[in-house]
Formats: sequence, structure tokens, C-alpha cells
Amino acid sequence: MKLSILGTTGYTGTLLLKLAIAHPNIKKIYAFSSSRNGEKIGIQSEKLISSTFLSYDKLNEIEFDIIISALPHLTSSLYYSDYIGKKIIIDLAADLRIENKELFFQSYGKLPDIAHYFGRATYGLSEINYNQIANSDLIANPGCYPTVSLLAILPIVKEIKDVRNIFINSFSGVSGAGKKAKTDLLYCERNENINVYNPISKHRHYNEIKEKIDAEINNISLSFNPYLLPVNRGIYSNNTILFKSNISEKNVFEIFTQYYKDKSFVKIVPIEEMQMKNVVYTNNCLLSVIIDKNQLQIFSAIDNLLKGSAGQAIQNLNLRCGFPETTGLPQSSFA
Repeated sequence: MKLSILGTTGYTGTLLLKLAIAHPNIKKIYAFSSSRNGEKIGIQSEKLISSTFLSYDKLNEIEFDIIISALPHLTSSLYYSDYIGKKIIIDLAADLRIENKELFFQSYGKLPDIAHYFGRATYGLSEINYNQIANSDLIANPGCYPTVSLLAILPIVKEIKDVRNIFINSFSGVSGAGKKAKTDLLYCERNENINVYNPISKHRHYNEIKEKIDAEINNISLSFNPYLLPVNRGIYSNNTILFKSNISEKNVFEIFTQYYKDKSFVKIVPIEEMQMKNVVYTNNCLLSVIIDKNQLQIFSAIDNLLKGSAGQAIQNLNLRCGFPETTGLPQSSFA
């Protein structure tokens, strides 16, 4: 299999390149970068077609099977749009994640040039949409916050409909903000500090999360509060669902057991093991459940760069190509 990776110099793109090199079924890799084309890649592998980053004008000169794009939102689809319907495409940007144009505009301020493809891409939340992913040539990889929250929430709202409110509080490492230099991401600003940003409905991932929940159950009040932690990577999320009546602990555990019984990367753990250090550097998602009458709290954690981005892209590649889902992906943490 020959893979083209677009945007290989950010945190996600660099990790994606390393995962692709380690993947036994990926034989040739084209590494593209606009900011560093012509520069040495710095990683040696016989799989790499070139020892330097390629410019995007070379894309139409090569033969490949799959594109994975780690380019920024609203830029990503500009480079792969000509290959829709011709190649397998996995996009880590937001360009095709949201199906509703109005919601997308609210989140990103404009529409991508391929907005006419809205609704045609498969939402690449691996454990929930695995059958659709296996048959799709256009896959929109979820954001990191949506991944950690939706894996906790969707199985429940698919089965229990008397939901009143949902509250999500998610705590993320700084790498989730990307590699560009920003004053509020400086060491002196982040160290020994924590703060909420873009709360309730202001974060661009809010509409992505809300749209997927609304597809299962309508008219639910959702509050999403993201926080920055003084750590490099990982997301820890408290997902609280309030119901109109008391719920059964047995029912909740049966739902999660049924949804994730054959899913290698989702692990239900006791609350004592629900620690971010147990999930970073893996493609796992940890879930832990606490119930008090009509209140369900689902704690979830992922590595934002792996399960929240590059790892899930490789997982979706595995699903689409018929490889074992775990191929080339880490399941044990060494943090």
C-alpha cells in the first residue's frame, strides 16, 4: 500500500508519519509539507519515497492508494478535493466533520470549498461507525474533544432517551492547541496553571459534538467547557448526563459492554484506574462510570495526539483496508 501524508510537520503530522513507518502493511510513504518542502525529513526509513519533504505540486505526479491529511481546517480539502471518488481519503481537519452548513459556519466562520460534499463523508469515530468506515472512501476524522466525549455519551443516548441535560468538562494537554507559537501557550503562562476557554457553546468542537448527539436524541441542552492543563498531551473528560428519572447501574453497564465488547481500544475501568497517565502514548480510550439516582457521570480519557487524531486515522485506515484494527497502534502506556 502506498500512502500520501499531507502536512507532516505539525505534532499530529509528525506522529502520523512515525505510525505509518511502523505499520507493516504500509509499504511506501510520500511525506508532504508546504512550510518545509525540500528540507530533510529527519527520519530514516526505506518506506519513505524521498528523504526530503515533498511540495504539493508533486501530488499529481505520483501513484498512491490513500491520502491522510493533517493540514489545517479549511485548507485541508483544497489539496485532496480532486481525488474524492478516486482514492481513499482520511481527513484529520474539520472540513467534512459537520453535515449542517449553518453549524459549520458558526464554528469556523466560513465554509470549505467542498461544502457540497457535506453529508457524504463518513464520520470516523471508529468504534461507533466501524461498519460505515469499512465501506467508505471519504472519512472525516473526529476532533479530539468530540472523540473523548462521544465515545462516552453516544452509546447511552442511543439506548436511553429520557435525557434532560448533558454537561461536558474536558481537560486537555497543550499539544491540542497545535504547534504555532502563541503567547498564552508559553511555558510561563501554562506551567502551574489551569483555565477554561471558549466555554458552554463557544468552542469550535461544540457544534460537532451537538450535531452527533442530536442525531440520536433531539432538544437536549448541552454545555461544553474545555480547559487547558499544564501537560503535553492527553484529555480527561467528565461527561455528565442528567435524566428525567432514576437510571439503573446494571442497564448502563450492559449498554457499554454491548457496544464495546469487541472493541480493542475502549476499556471500562474502575474509577481508581481512571487516570490520564494510564492512557497517554496509547490509542486507548478509558471509561469509568458513576451513577447517583438520575445522574450519570462518565469519565473518559484519551491521548489527544493518538486516539484523538493520528492514531484514530490509522485505526480508520485499518478498518477501511480490512487489516486487524490494532495493526501498528500502541495499546500499552509507558508514561
